[in-house]
Amino acid sequence: MITPLQILLAFCLSVGSGNFKEREAYTHKLKNSTVTFHELRYIYRVTEDPETKIRLKEVAYFKYCIETDNKYRIIDYYQNDTKVDRKLQKKDFLWDLYRGQ
Repeated sequence: MITPLQILLAFCLSVGSGNFKEREAYTHKLKNSTVTFHELRYIYRVTEDPETKIRLKEVAYFKYCIETDNKYRIIDYYQNDTKVDRKLQKKDFLWDLYRGQ
């Protein structure tokens, strides 16, 4: 029997296989899937292929922005300065991806 984890691993690792158009299509499908940032983070940490890591990081950032959007869109926080919000969000994303729990 195939477990959900195996399906997730196969789906995520497909972003580094095939030709350029296929990898782009897999990346797009992964962005539109129900996979979460935390699931991608675990797969990113065990992946060794550089192409796959780059694409997984791109998808993970996309998912992180969606999942944490409310946290960085508080009106009173830096007078709603989107540049500051984006920098903080990117900084927190990198921390979560590499060293987070």
